[in-house]
Amino acid sequence: MFFLILSLIPFNVQEGKNFLKLNYNGVLKDSTPLVLFYQFVSSDTNYSNIVRMRGTSAVIKFHKNPEYVRLIVEDRNGNRDMDGDNPYMYVFKKENAYLFAARVLLVSRKPDFEKAMEYVKLEEKNFPDNRWIEFYKWWIANGKGEKYQVPAVEGKDDVSLGLKVIKALSEGKNWQGYFVELVKGYPESHCINDLINVLPVKELKGIVDFLNKQGVYSPFLPQMELEYLFSVYNPRDPNWVKELKRIVTQYPKFRNRTVAVYYLARMVKWNEAKPLLEEVTKKTESPDLKNLYASLLIQNGEEKRGIRMALKAIKIVKGSYVDRRYWNYDREKRESLRRDNLLRFNYTVALGYHSLGKDRKARVYIERAMENMARGEEDPDVLELAGDIYLKLNDKKKAENAYLRALSVVMIPQIKEKLKSLYTGDDFEAYLKDALKNLSRANMLNQEAPDFTVKKLSDGSEVKLSDFRGKVVELNFWATWCGPCIREIPVLNKLVDEYNGKDVVFLAVSDETPDAIKKFLEKQEFKYMQTVGKASRLYNVTGIPTHFVIDKKGMIQFKHVGYIPGLEDKVKEEIDILLGKD
Repeated sequence: MFFLILSLIPFNVQEGKNFLKLNYNGVLKDSTPLVLFYQFVSSDTNYSNIVRMRGTSAVIKFHKNPEYVRLIVEDRNGNRDMDGDNPYMYVFKKENAYLFAARVLLVSRKPDFEKAMEYVKLEEKNFPDNRWIEFYKWWIANGKGEKYQVPAVEGKDDVSLGLKVIKALSEGKNWQGYFVELVKGYPESHCINDLINVLPVKELKGIVDFLNKQGVYSPFLPQMELEYLFSVYNPRDPNWVKELKRIVTQYPKFRNRTVAVYYLARMVKWNEAKPLLEEVTKKTESPDLKNLYASLLIQNGEEKRGIRMALKAIKIVKGSYVDRRYWNYDREKRESLRRDNLLRFNYTVALGYHSLGKDRKARVYIERAMENMARGEEDPDVLELAGDIYLKLNDKKKAENAYLRALSVVMIPQIKEKLKSLYTGDDFEAYLKDALKNLSRANMLNQEAPDFTVKKLSDGSEVKLSDFRGKVVELNFWATWCGPCIREIPVLNKLVDEYNGKDVVFLAVSDETPDAIKKFLEKQEFKYMQTVGKASRLYNVTGIPTHFVIDKKGMIQFKHVGYIPGLEDKVKEEIDILLGKD
């Protein structure tokens, strides 16, 4: 029995041969019924699930040899008991397990160096002869911008070779030879997996090519290839597709192959995508992958198979999949993801039936899709298909409304022409302008904007959303690593210029480090007031960029998720409405 990890977790834990018996004694213990979300993690896989607790007790089984388990308790109201922003962690008392627990904190988008070091100290306390501890101490010091002297090592075992790699790397010497020797001699060593996170990405490709020529295989080679591919190439580059195709073909088995196939299948010809999707959809539960396959089947004349595949995806999402897959998200975010999945998958079924000319059946599923559209997050593709289906069923009024709703999101010429074909008056442009403005007013959300405090990037001073009461606020949640966020910056800068000197504040919030944002802004001007902080959870942000247009009284009136060309015109219209302009 072992249950004291890092800090006292709110569980008494009894460890069995293939199970853990947990008794919860945390802050939600009087709020039964409770649900336990958990994830077992081993060196090569992870498994997440949920279980309803019996009072405050639960038994969870595992089938492999886990290093640690992550735990979250949730009550009937969606309140969660966690270790700050992270799940609680129960670490099994065996060599390297504490280090692997530290790794999950270090590879996070926002590394927690202090907590990771506490795990390293626990490893050192329980397994003082584990020399790989030196790597983690170096990793943490390096991440904090501090120097750490790696001791000189002898020997040809995997740990010795791994330490030689980082010692040479930190001293600016040739580390590649030691790394090649490590992979050749110990192709499945955990040291390789750790080193991939710290080695210069651009130099991995040459090492992989050298090893491939020598006929050396390691399960970590495809991971190194993908690290290089996603770091060096732009997905729009034809070479990106070419290289991804080669990786998927060359390595028939690797940990992230399903994800690689998901990206590749959307970019290659159907005769190349079909056998890959046929293979992986049999092996994975992923509803996203099944829906992608369904969409491509429908596009390529296999509507009936596509419909069946999309219906399987819907069935999975209606079950426990979302709670299991997104176990570390709060209830509101999980439900948002569930609705988004049901929207997309019902749309696919509707598209299949529409393609077959079965529009009465198509109507059932397109309306189910629309039922899952959140206010302020309307999907123009779904609405266009709804208009097409209604038109086929001779319901011109509903078709007109669907096309208008689609155009209220983004002005797409083909949808505009479809709406125009239904118009019988003399001045279509005037009708469209008034109709869209009326639709915007009718769809105002009128939700109170949660107040928050963030820090200005420029000087570190605190600023509250409520400081801008009396002004219209265009609030943008974004990140420097987000492609769509970056693509929309030029048009957002134009908006800032247009409303200069008026009662409008353009506020950008990122939860990245100030240094990361400043480095990005050295190359790309972004004229919004730049701030840093954790406000996105208050607004249930599930994807970025996400925009909120807030009125002078502090009420959210409009919301936009993702970047769509033409978004700037829509936001301008909304700002003008809130400023009281006609």
